[in-house]
Amino acid sequence: MKIWGKIVSCNKIQRDIIIDYPDMLPSMITNWDEVIGDICQALDLSRPVVLIKNIAELQAFYHTTFKANDFMEHINFDQLTISVLI
Repeated sequence: MKIWGKIVSCNKIQRDIIIDYPDMLPSMITNWDEVIGDICQALDLSRPVVLIKNIAELQAFYHTTFKANDFMEHINFDQLTISVLI
């Protein structure tokens, strides 16, 4: 399984990263907050506030988006998108 994190501004990808979790499946992940933290650390971002909605989207659709309101600090982009690539 791979996790793709991308920073989007004005509908263009500004930066992205793919982190590989070998021998893992999305159903095996019990703490999505750690995975989101790994992506944020790799992109040098503060962690967004992870809501139940975000976890449910990752489990159901393998995709979630964080907007500026989801971050405690000021960000200079429109959204952080996290997708699961199987």
